[in-house]
Amino acid sequence: MGLKQEDEYPVFPATEVRPAHSKILNAVISDGNWYRKQAEYVFTYVRELRRYFHNNPEQVMEERGTSEKICEELEKLQIPYTIIPPYGVVGIIEGEMPGRTAALRADMDALPIQELGNPPYKSKNDGCMHACGHDAHMAMLLGAAKILAGHREKLCGNVKLIFQQAEEIGAGALIMLRAGVLDDCSAIFGLHQSAEYPTGSFFMDEKDFTAANVIFKVKVSGGGGHGSQPQLSVDPVVAASAMIQSLQTLVSRETDPEEMAVVTVGYINSSTSRCNIITEEVEFGGTIRYRKTELCEVFEHSFYRVLRNIGAAYRVEVGIEYHNVCVPVYNDPVLADFTRQVLESLAGKEQVSDRMKTAAAEDFAFYQQQLPGMYFFMGSGDAEHTKPLHNPYYDINEDALIEGTAAYSKLAADYLLSTKEQDYEPEGKRFVEKS
Repeated sequence: MGLKQEDEYPVFPATEVRPAHSKILNAVISDGNWYRKQAEYVFTYVRELRRYFHNNPEQVMEERGTSEKICEELEKLQIPYTIIPPYGVVGIIEGEMPGRTAALRADMDALPIQELGNPPYKSKNDGCMHACGHDAHMAMLLGAAKILAGHREKLCGNVKLIFQQAEEIGAGALIMLRAGVLDDCSAIFGLHQSAEYPTGSFFMDEKDFTAANVIFKVKVSGGGGHGSQPQLSVDPVVAASAMIQSLQTLVSRETDPEEMAVVTVGYINSSTSRCNIITEEVEFGGTIRYRKTELCEVFEHSFYRVLRNIGAAYRVEVGIEYHNVCVPVYNDPVLADFTRQVLESLAGKEQVSDRMKTAAAEDFAFYQQQLPGMYFFMGSGDAEHTKPLHNPYYDINEDALIEGTAAYSKLAADYLLSTKEQDYEPEGKRFVEKS
């Protein structure tokens, strides 16, 4: 199954409807020590899985082997699963008591990065690396599955395990949603680890947590010519340079200083590498990040205006591709308060910060347009592991796998326990409380 245009570059409205969670009744936060001990018990299993995934990374929409490994592990755990084409996997753990269905999500895809570190589990696939930690996410979710499947008597409802492909291009969540994966769920939880933060720490925020993500590509075409006779050509290099500089004014002069916004040009290429040639074409591309969805149309309009006017001034032709890839992650306030209590019971109050925002983007946001969701960060760093995400030397302190495994499993179990007295029924793709 190939990736369709609408999957690669999702289209979303400027203003989204964000479903709100009803008040959690009889909120119960169970003993964190029990889940930590269970996570320690399955640690070797989780660590070996993480090393396997790191050793065998697969890029966006190529996650066949990763998918097969996940299915193999779910079969061992006697957890039924469904494959969401081409490579997504959804498992279901049915509890022994009736209740709602909570979803836990992990992403699967690796990045087109050559690993430069030399761990014993170094990537065997040249030019491909788990530099964003999705290897750890999958392993921790399988560890949580092992815990929850082994203690179904603790579950007042069901836990859906979502292993999602294609997160890095913002397409995987939409594939899952179109398949109806969340139609019977009432809440979804997701996490992301980062070695930039110390192991044992957690970071979260209510409402707007991550940024929207725009991907753009610009082709600037001129006439080309000899470097000694610029008057006889139309120089796209000078025009592209002016464009790149001027794009920064979208933030510095057209955005409220109190609002988060970033414009980054990530690459620039010329059709020649000769010093004495005025090239015929220059291409550059990058990303725009912002947190308020009201800025969606503002940035798009300004982006086209600036580039087209500069193109006219420099007599070049300008081709523009501008794609809204992700909306901001918007955490449900009720689930945020619940998650903070769960994490504090695991790690201690001092290890949980509820005032963090990031300019990173996440297609987890698309799930939150259908049902209430909660997304947070956890630390996986120490003195030897400090590199940022997407770095070719990225690696983690594997002790952090215990924290994530415990968090995944406890969030699902406690959520189901906290909502067990609430009846619900599906209404289309939404859920309403029975009066």
